[in-house]
Amino acid sequence: MGGVPELVDAQEQLAKGPQAVSARLMATVIPNMASAQIALLYGLHGPQLTLTNACASSIDALGLAARLIQSGTVDVAIAGGAETLINPVVGYSLFNAHALSQAASAQNASQPFDAHRTGFVMGEGAAILVLESYHHAQQRDAKIFGQVLGYASLADGYHVTSPEPSGTWEALAMRQALADAQRTPQDIDAIIAHGTSTVVGDRAEMRAMHDVYAHHHIPVTSIKGHLGHSMGASGAMSAIAALYALQDGMLPPTVGTTELDPEVEFDLVQDKAKPFSLSIIQVNAFGFGGQNASIILSRLLG
Repeated sequence: MGGVPELVDAQEQLAKGPQAVSARLMATVIPNMASAQIALLYGLHGPQLTLTNACASSIDALGLAARLIQSGTVDVAIAGGAETLINPVVGYSLFNAHALSQAASAQNASQPFDAHRTGFVMGEGAAILVLESYHHAQQRDAKIFGQVLGYASLADGYHVTSPEPSGTWEALAMRQALADAQRTPQDIDAIIAHGTSTVVGDRAEMRAMHDVYAHHHIPVTSIKGHLGHSMGASGAMSAIAALYALQDGMLPPTVGTTELDPEVEFDLVQDKAKPFSLSIIQVNAFGFGGQNASIILSRLLG
């Protein structure tokens, strides 16, 4: 969402008179300035693109970067997401919309897929990855953490904030990502879910995962209990968690969740990190406006 806190501060400064508003305000808050600063810092001249697709933004950025590389448009891309949203105006808006956690204690604030979840905890931050062709990575002797096998993005077309309750379109995004990767659900070893701890959001994603992985008791985790929900940056954060899980053979736990929602049919990782044989992981990101994105990541498969 760009620099919402800076806009709020500027509105307060305006009370002192027009001259109090910074001449650099617009250059500070417009969303493309994050990618612009990277280009300025390194003197880059390739495509400079900014996707503002709510909570799916950074998965869409990774997917687009991968496709630009696959098409031969670029050899290397810097992609991910950044978010600075923690501000009373944003907080109260989300709280009044019943999106933020209503929990009385911090211990119960973020509980993805818990029977008693009440909403998410806001987070901030950035997660950036370098994507490149295998040939380019070899030439510079880069350490390769994994590869993008497939990606898909589509619209729910249902509601400005709530997902379609059955999870039909989230499931389709997951299936399309699998098809793009030329993989089946049986090939996937784990899912890092969007899992924000909202009542309706988690329910729709649960149903989507049950639909796609109906006969496959797949391990699932969410990192929102660790980091909060950093909106546009959250998908790339989950992607990085997936890459480390592939390296280490360990899935991080879904922190805060104690009593599983009765609808849960998958193997939710709880309490502590657990070892798994991991070669391919699916990562989901679903956002306001019906932004559904999913990406398939793997260890280097050759």
